Amino acid sequence: MLLVGGTTAILGAGAGAAVDDAIRSSGPELWQRADRSDAPRVSGLHLQYGADASSEVVVSWHTAARVSNPRVRYGTPNDGFGETVAADTVTYRDGQSGTEVRVHHARLTGLLPDTDYIYGAVHDGTSPELGTARTAPRGRAALRFTSFGDQSTPTLDAMVANAFGSDNRGSPAAGDITTAVENARPLFNVVNGDLCYANLSGDRIRTWSDWFENNSRSARHRPWMPLRATTRTSWATAPSDMAPIRRTSHCPIPARTPSCAACGTRSPRVRYG
Repeated sequence: MLLVGGTTAILGAGAGAAVDDAIRSSGPELWQRADRSDAPRVSGLHLQYGADASSEVVVSWHTAARVSNPRVRYGTPNDGFGETVAADTVTYRDGQSGTEVRVHHARLTGLLPDTDYIYGAVHDGTSPELGTARTAPRGRAALRFTSFGDQSTPTLDAMVANAFGSDNRGSPAAGDITTAVENARPLFNVVNGDLCYANLSGDRIRTWSDWFENNSRSARHRPWMPLRATTRTSWATAPSDMAPIRRTSHCPIPARTPSCAACGTRSPRVRYG
């Protein structure tokens, strides 16, 4: 069980001032769950907008094992977790290791524009992971967003001569990028290419997991929207290179991605305002 209410500490740095004030004034709520210690935890929690950013948010996470009853409970800070939405599960199989990854997407619809929400993602047998979300305003309004590419992960392994490195081109700066996004407090962030260099890694599943774990501290509080923009994807490797971001995203990114930007590529479209 999880006791929710009376504090903002559980929501992390991404909670806005309006959410902070509302959470402090809300009463406690008892969240009961099944006790199954063998279930995997909620990993890589992140948000994206639906087709209409003022009323739709998608909550996503991944697991390497099958889980039962993946779902999201959500509501406003004042009213608590009053609604529950079942998550749809999609899978992809890594072409290098043969490992199957399951990605769970819960689509929250009918939300109010320009409004803060709290939510918890959970499946049977594990503890909920909490986050916040804010819908876009409807109509003309000021907009702040951030965008970057070429991030990698902050995962480093000790090597000889007191040097550090990793097979996925890791760097401490990868963690600094996530911090910079949070310091800017954008409505959403756009990621656009060469995200974690998993194609160069000895373990692509681990590398993608490291990337999501590093960025979840931001992406669970504001949508991170993917755009396809990479110099390392070819016709031959596109299906396996793009599978993680295609499946962990609800956006319609094509299965085959030519390396040439002039070949009719397309990106997800989201309405704002």
